[in-house]
Amino acid sequence: MASYRFCRSDDIPLLVDAHNDCCAVHQPGEPRLTVEGFKRAVNELNLWSSSCALAFVDGRPVGVVLATKRDRATLIHRIGVKKSHQRQGHGRHMLTSLSNKLAILGPPRLEAELPADDPDLERFFMACGYRPGEAFSDFVLETPRQVPAAAELAIPVTLDDITASGAWDPAIPRSWERTLETLTNRKEQLSGLAVASDTRIEAWLLYFTPSQGGPTQVLALGGPPGQQSRSLLAILMARCAGEAAAGVAIPGVSPAEIEFARLEGWGFRRTRDFRTHVATAGAG
Repeated sequence: MASYRFCRSDDIPLLVDAHNDCCAVHQPGEPRLTVEGFKRAVNELNLWSSSCALAFVDGRPVGVVLATKRDRATLIHRIGVKKSHQRQGHGRHMLTSLSNKLAILGPPRLEAELPADDPDLERFFMACGYRPGEAFSDFVLETPRQVPAAAELAIPVTLDDITASGAWDPAIPRSWERTLETLTNRKEQLSGLAVASDTRIEAWLLYFTPSQGGPTQVLALGGPPGQQSRSLLAILMARCAGEAAAGVAIPGVSPAEIEFARLEGWGFRRTRDFRTHVATAGAG
């Protein structure tokens, strides 16, 4: 017999095991979640156990939803059902229960960031009332670039410098990992480079270098319109890449944040496309 429930903070180990049994098994390249990783996502992505749900059959977890929650929206961070229990309504039941809960408690906006190479997952979300929204892509640069002489123009900056100067553009659509809320949660881990004139920041980027190896992640970048900003941003990116021992990744970037043709011209390779799908709580 199937049963369902939302979770508490003491359910985190159970949620971690359920994720690894019900989600990670469907994505061979995805690392297994740990309790430490879950708690890090609580701090950085606002993943709350009270927004997570489990499906049980005969007392054992067969499905899980991990959801983050902010004032603006709730993101379906992960969803999965064991292969032996798929197509029995467990995933839809968990999504519907979360939607009904948020229709009362808010926020009313639900989001899911779905990979473009998984049409079955998209059809599932569409059947649950979600509709396509903004598109994003991941890029990697595996070969370090030579640092140009003009890189000495770069100065270190922080996220607070970028927001205080007005260089941050709130109108640009951003994936959950790149939102201002996520970057604020992670700002002590971020490094930044910029080129500034007497009146404004002309180009800038913020990045994170994992302490345990892996590519440097550029999590935000920008500058005012114009060829000068584009040229200066290329210099900043080359300096960042030249100092990155394990290459550079730009996860979840929108073409509104930077043109993809420019990234490809700098030697970046596009590795994954995905699209946000959006629903209104209680609408289905």
